[in-house]
Amino acid sequence: MRLRMFGLGRLFWRRPSAVEPGDLPPNSIEEVLDRFVHPDGKRRAEVWRRRDGFFGFSEEVEVEDEYAGVSWSPACCSGLYATHEEALRDARAEIPWLADFLT
Repeated sequence: MRLRMFGLGRLFWRRPSAVEPGDLPPNSIEEVLDRFVHPDGKRRAEVWRRRDGFFGFSEEVEVEDEYAGVSWSPACCSGLYATHEEALRDARAEIPWLADFLT
């Protein structure tokens, strides 16, 4: 059975076995600049740079599922910033526990 006959072909994307840097979309994260882990180990925050030169941050929380085990789930994600410093400043303001790391 082919997926295309039901119009679902575009929903299922396979990652190529060897991805060249030029093949990635410009909004993909190129580099994680800062990573902070909460003392309890169940939260983490990252400040990153995208391939298109913009910066942002995200927070993830550890979740445990009876069947899937432990994984990370997004808790918040920022907008885009022109500089690393702006992203870091707003991450500190939006993620309460992160302020302890950046004082």
